[in-house]
Amino acid sequence: MRRRFAYLSVALVLAVAACSHEESPKAIIRVGLDGKLLQDKYTLDVEQEVLHSSKFLGHVNSELGLGNSWKLGDEAAVERLRQTITVKQGSASDLFIVEAPGLDRKTAVDVLNALCKFYAAQKLSESSDGGATNEVHVEVVQQAQ
Repeated sequence: MRRRFAYLSVALVLAVAACSHEESPKAIIRVGLDGKLLQDKYTLDVEQEVLHSSKFLGHVNSELGLGNSWKLGDEAAVERLRQTITVKQGSASDLFIVEAPGLDRKTAVDVLNALCKFYAAQKLSESSDGGATNEVHVEVVQQAQ
């Protein structure tokens, strides 16, 4: 009887742990070129390159003082961010989901919001077809919470 109770207790604890898995924070951004929807199959790669760039991650590191918090140099802190941040395609071609699953919740929220806010403030341009350049418009659709 005790053995059965012990197995039941362990199973209950495992079930509660599995159900209490907290979803990592995410931010959602909308990216367009001169107001046009993005439909290029390489767009996800481009957005990942931009959000993983040393310029963007260096800004987040400086703004939040992550290197000091993590007891890392600036380059090492930027590299840690680069390995942590993920970018996925959203439900529409111009939506991107940005997550930082390797960080604690508060740090992830701060990092994602700083990163997306910085991106939205940039005046970037790129060529969508190899021809004339278009201004990139970034809107934060959902801040991390």
